[in-house]
Amino acid sequence: MKILIASDHNLSAINGVVTSIINLKCGLEKQGHEVRILTLSEDRHERNIRNNYYLGAIHVGIIYPGAKFAIPKKHRIIREIIEWKPDIIHSQTEFSVYSSVHYIAKMTGAPIVHTYHTVYENYLHYFPPAKLVGARVIYKYIKHIYNQSAAFIVPTNKMVISLNHYGIDGPINIIPTGIDKDTFSNEPAKYKNEIRRRFGISENDLVLINLGRVAKEKNIEELIDYVNCLDIDNVKLVIVGDGPYLKKLKLKCNNSDHPERFIFTGMVEPEYAPRMYCIGDVFVNASTSETQGLSYMEAMSCGLPVLCRNDSCMDGIVIHGKNGFIYNTKEEFLEYAKKLGDDPGLRRAVGELARKTICDKFSVEAFINACESVYESVS
Repeated sequence: MKILIASDHNLSAINGVVTSIINLKCGLEKQGHEVRILTLSEDRHERNIRNNYYLGAIHVGIIYPGAKFAIPKKHRIIREIIEWKPDIIHSQTEFSVYSSVHYIAKMTGAPIVHTYHTVYENYLHYFPPAKLVGARVIYKYIKHIYNQSAAFIVPTNKMVISLNHYGIDGPINIIPTGIDKDTFSNEPAKYKNEIRRRFGISENDLVLINLGRVAKEKNIEELIDYVNCLDIDNVKLVIVGDGPYLKKLKLKCNNSDHPERFIFTGMVEPEYAPRMYCIGDVFVNASTSETQGLSYMEAMSCGLPVLCRNDSCMDGIVIHGKNGFIYNTKEEFLEYAKKLGDDPGLRRAVGELARKTICDKFSVEAFINACESVYESVS
């Protein structure tokens, strides 16, 4: 089967959508499918690099930090894709590249399978004028894309509830992105002490780690406030990543009562992410804007217990008191963090069950097989 995967996210980006796309492409190719990707270039020039197609693009950071739009013109690479004649187009975008997806589908007759990744209401703070338009425009647009799709995929039931709120009550496939248990495993832990020393962290420090995009919607400020109040002398909060909120968070930490508790590593390349998880003792996250929470699952696959704010995207993944802890209040965060911090044996037991949960229920193989089944149902 010839499968075109389309996204606005350049493959060099570090986020959950790109992780999902790369896992999907590699898994489908192992199954014998021919897979090509259509996305946006880092500049105005279109290119075809080993059958990954890049549309020339311009940066429009005023809408969202790092956002890009394809330059409107007749792209040579779009003609190449049409001549290739994909059997399935798997769209993972609602914006710039989607117009090309619709055009390719029209010219080739290939059905569109669409994965909906993002609850856009959580991002309106990046573009205040959008608040004047209201969420109803978003609802209507997503419903329009749903109606143009032969099949619709979401990673969690949380997304189904959002779509129902938009007025979409037709068939929706829930397919969680799988985690490569060999990449995210205990093996990178051998680098733990080396990396800790690099960032001035001692072997006796209790490391709470957060990895991901440093953005307002991730609610990292809450973690900083709570860790500042923890009754643990040797605690460190290590924030791994980059993003539009980095400078503000660094300033907040510098002005806190315990600035020595906070470490920012900056962005790391995806292949080094497993090593960064493994320097931690507990993975912490306060976001309620996640649609699946791949970073939680990656951390769990590395054998880390998680301490996260209550969010429905974690339903069926984090089981409170078993493979992690879920908090609703500051007092609960402080209680569970202290409990985990004071008991290395508890951390090991919870972390082992966390890894088992991901390996048993959220494998890459299950993800690929589920997507294949959807393709076959519409082809």
